[in-house]
Amino acid sequence: MDCLWQGVAQDRYFVKLTVSQAVHDKLRQAQALLRHRVPGGELEVVLEHALDALLADLRRGKFGQTSAPRTPTQAPDPGSRHIPHQTRREVLARDGEQCSFVDPASGRRCQEKGFLEFDHLVPYGKGGGSDTAGIRVLCAGHNRHAAAREYGELLVQARIEQARAGGG
Repeated sequence: MDCLWQGVAQDRYFVKLTVSQAVHDKLRQAQALLRHRVPGGELEVVLEHALDALLADLRRGKFGQTSAPRTPTQAPDPGSRHIPHQTRREVLARDGEQCSFVDPASGRRCQEKGFLEFDHLVPYGKGGGSDTAGIRVLCAGHNRHAAAREYGELLVQARIEQARAGGG
C-alpha cells in the first residue's frame, strides 16, 4: 500500500504516501509559486490550493459548474437528450453531489459520491425530458440498474459491450 490515512483527531488526519519524482517536483514547484500567499510553504495549504483548483476544473467539465454561470439564451430543445448546464448545476445541488438512489426495502440512500451520472427519471428513449424535475444524479451502478429495469439486462449489456468496442 502506498498511502496511509489515519485519523488523529476529530477533524485532523495523518496522511503518508509515496510519490514519484515528478509528483514531488510538482509539489515543490507549487510550493515555490505560492510563496507570496503561503510564505511558510506549508504543504497542507499548498495541497488545499491544488485540490481546490482541480475540483473546480473537474466540476466545470463534468457538471458545468462555474463561478459565473451564463443565463441560458433559449429553452432547451424538447427533442434533445442534452442536459443543459444550468439543469446539471441545479440537479447536482439538489441531490447533494451524491447518488440519489433510495433502496425501497430499507429506505436508505446510496452514499456513493464517485462515478456520478445524470439519469432521466423517465428514460429519454421513452419520452423523458431534460428539465430539473426529470433528471436525477445516480452512481454508475444504480444508473445501470435503472436502465436494466426499464430496458432489460440483455440490452444494457449489449450497449456496454458496443461502447467498449468503440461503437458509441
